Amino acid sequence: MDELGPFDLERGRIGDLLQADPPERRWVVSDRLPQDVVGILAAAGGTGKSMATLQLAVSIATGLPWLEMTISEPGTVLMVSAEDDRQEIHRRLSRIVEHYTSVHGGMEAIQTALSRELYIFDRVGLDNRLTVKMDRAIQNTPLVGQITQCARQLPDIRLIVLDPLARFDGGDPNDNSDGTRLIESAEYIRRETGATVLLPHHVSKAGIRDPGSGQEA
Repeated sequence: MDELGPFDLERGRIGDLLQADPPERRWVVSDRLPQDVVGILAAAGGTGKSMATLQLAVSIATGLPWLEMTISEPGTVLMVSAEDDRQEIHRRLSRIVEHYTSVHGGMEAIQTALSRELYIFDRVGLDNRLTVKMDRAIQNTPLVGQITQCARQLPDIRLIVLDPLARFDGGDPNDNSDGTRLIESAEYIRRETGATVLLPHHVSKAGIRDPGSGQEA
């Protein structure tokens, strides 16, 4: 008989699930963004996704509310920016800190928390593909392992941002199976780190009006 591997029936039994209470769902942003998932923040270009994502990172690093929503589990954030360089991040971060200080006070405490808990890597102009197509098959690139190893050094990692999704996709954007491989690479990072992995994604306004159109910006 062939080895059943992952489909050994003993592995599929659910008796243990019936004998204990299910674990409570953990949230990064209360009732909005779960801990330990892969998520896509999709919106049309020019709608402020990158700014909102950086605000989210600041909120998780400081524990301050994000868009009036509670941060359930503050912690460390790792961002890989493939579109906005360090100077642009500097400008945006300065505006966010100024705004948060005007609302919550305590600029020094905010800056201290961010210095300790927020890591941003400027990779503009570099090859950021998590996947690559070789001999008509999608494979992970070394970047998957590099991001994973970096995040593992952060014991309180809560969020990993890969911005934007398109810069990390080495497959055909019109091939759903290639897109699935990209999400699987992000799921590997999630599984190995326990962090939520968020991929902001540009979509066209036409695609928002017609989700079945398959169009992308």
